[in-house]
Amino acid sequence: MSIKGKAYIAGIYEHPTRKAEGVSLPQLHAEVARGALLDAGLSINDVDGYFCAGDAPGLGALSMAEYLGLQPRHIDNTETGGSSYLLHVNHAAQAIAAGKCKVALITLAGKPRTGGAPPGRPPMAVIPPDFTFEQPYGPTV
Repeated sequence: MSIKGKAYIAGIYEHPTRKAEGVSLPQLHAEVARGALLDAGLSINDVDGYFCAGDAPGLGALSMAEYLGLQPRHIDNTETGGSSYLLHVNHAAQAIAAGKCKVALITLAGKPRTGGAPPGRPPMAVIPPDFTFEQPYGPTV
């Protein structure tokens, strides 16, 4: 089954802050959702498919769908590390093409600059391959 011509990206939003002090992770997801839906000319009531990864608070997509007030027919909580959200774009397109949902919402939010390990060596036995590149400046995402 080809999905070509059956699903389109209609709205996007990038949160304007990188250091969201005083804002909860669920609230960041909600603000990202609102921005993307506004960009697409849609409302939260139009959404019947929801996609986010396991880094979302609580039970991931289930908790976030409830927090956002969604009534989704289709939910995807696939976790594949840093590529999860790229995979969600594909999963959303497939779900739309298969008739599982008509409007899919994907949210990504995080607070990497409000905590984490102190500067220097990471608190783990194995040094990640990107450590020497990120250590002097901190993670970029």
